[in-house]
Amino acid sequence: MTDATHSTREHRRDLDLLRVLLVFGLVFFHTARIFDTISLPEGVKNQPPSIAATIFTAFFALWGMPLMFTVAGFAIWHSLSKRTGQAFVVDRIHRLVVPFVFGVLALVPLQVYFHLKQAEPASRITYWQFLQLFFDVRLCPDLVNAFICPDPATGLFTTAHLWFLKDLFIFSMLLLPLFLYLGGQRGGNVIGKLGDFLARPGMIWLVALPVAGFEAGFVTSTMGGSWNEYTYAVLLMAGFLIAAEPRLAQVMGGVWRSGLVIGLVVEAVYMVGLYLLMDVYDLDPLHGYDWGSLLWRGIKSVGAWAWIVAIIGYGSRPRSKPIPEGVRKSTGTGNLVARPIAYAGEAFLAFYILHQTVIFVIGYYVVQWAIGALLKFIVISLSSLAVTLLLYELGVRRTKVTRWLFGMRINPPAPSADVPPGRSAGEVAV
Repeated sequence: MTDATHSTREHRRDLDLLRVLLVFGLVFFHTARIFDTISLPEGVKNQPPSIAATIFTAFFALWGMPLMFTVAGFAIWHSLSKRTGQAFVVDRIHRLVVPFVFGVLALVPLQVYFHLKQAEPASRITYWQFLQLFFDVRLCPDLVNAFICPDPATGLFTTAHLWFLKDLFIFSMLLLPLFLYLGGQRGGNVIGKLGDFLARPGMIWLVALPVAGFEAGFVTSTMGGSWNEYTYAVLLMAGFLIAAEPRLAQVMGGVWRSGLVIGLVVEAVYMVGLYLLMDVYDLDPLHGYDWGSLLWRGIKSVGAWAWIVAIIGYGSRPRSKPIPEGVRKSTGTGNLVARPIAYAGEAFLAFYILHQTVIFVIGYYVVQWAIGALLKFIVISLSSLAVTLLLYELGVRRTKVTRWLFGMRINPPAPSADVPPGRSAGEVAV
């Protein structure tokens, strides 16, 4: 990294908080998936399905995972600013590959088994018999599936929500040469020229074009979070560039209101278009190459980028009356905010790995209760949140073996009021 780049590095506590809110918010999102009208091959379903739940999940599906990959791009820039390329690879293997493999082996099968129990209640298959079917896989020429696909006859194998870790590792490795180049002197000059261009009025919106190009033009056999998984590579790159060129965040801070308006308008178009294409015209807008599906995916990409501009820009907006540092320290405001974020920041990866399995196991029993759907949602989401945190605190956080299996640092430094444990200032995601 260039000296100029280093001099602009600062801690983004708003992104720490955003990352935590995104992951913990997934409890409510994945609980809503139990109630929506969209199929869920790795989880359980409530009957009858709810249109309100479908609107809820569709609203967050437009921008939730794109935002997570963009924030992850921030983390990559900060990680490479203090590591060599080789050390970065070793760190990514520990942080992403190890928990991915452990989660697929130990946690994902359990939630698919409960899906099977609900879908085929007359089946007498034991869990051990089920595991033999689940792990009946084949090699396949599919990068986003890590070249592993389920047997066509059984079709039980899935990585479920852990596809995020897989995709993040694959795209981090594929883009690593570019990341390293951009971190050098010549790359810094390229970033500076790109910053000059995108800092002009209105130019920040052009980033939506490559997002739309990948989303509309490339279709994969599996969709991560209802998005073409290669699109996430573009968003990862965008997050890296925003972190490397602070002027881009400043520009986003000046137009965040416009982003919010555009995002809300596109949300409405996105949902109406999805209904028309799927239910009225019987098309597959996620994979189809008809003009309606291509247009819908392009509009969807613009909406996702608008939400990213709005949310990151809100955290980057100019503040007319910042709290003086001396007042913040004397009143303890920093500690009150930073310590919970520090705890959650250390917990978030293990929480992400655990949460969906907990939701579907609890959900399997709760959906059988003779109570209203809203009350079921409240019971499942709140109990899953509590159980996941309890599993993390008692079953993951306290031993070196479990910390390693969940991608956590084995010996984290003492907590700080300003920087989460084990993180450099500004390193805000996996």
